[in-house]
Amino acid sequence: MDPPADVPIGIGSAVGSAARQKGWTPLLFVSAIISLNLGVFNLLPIPILDGGVILLLLIESLLQKDISLRIKERIYQAAFVFLILFAAMVIYNDLIKTVPGMLHRMP
Repeated sequence: MDPPADVPIGIGSAVGSAARQKGWTPLLFVSAIISLNLGVFNLLPIPILDGGVILLLLIESLLQKDISLRIKERIYQAAFVFLILFAAMVIYNDLIKTVPGMLHRMP
């Protein structure tokens, strides 16, 4: 079984096809792939995620002083907006791939 190509609608179809197969192995495989992808994504150096927290701690240790709370808040706000826009882009691209002719109907 191949990992899901489209996200998040593709994940639903991959889980559905894995659940229709005999045995637990296909469903566990899809679950393991999703878990691994989430773990890797969480380590990206985006400040809200764990990788971003590690990066900010590394920067603070190199500077040997704390970054001000005001700057950290702005960094987290920008990262939040980035993640929301990224999620919207992923869902939009998934819908374009899934629903044929949707691109031509959109304004």
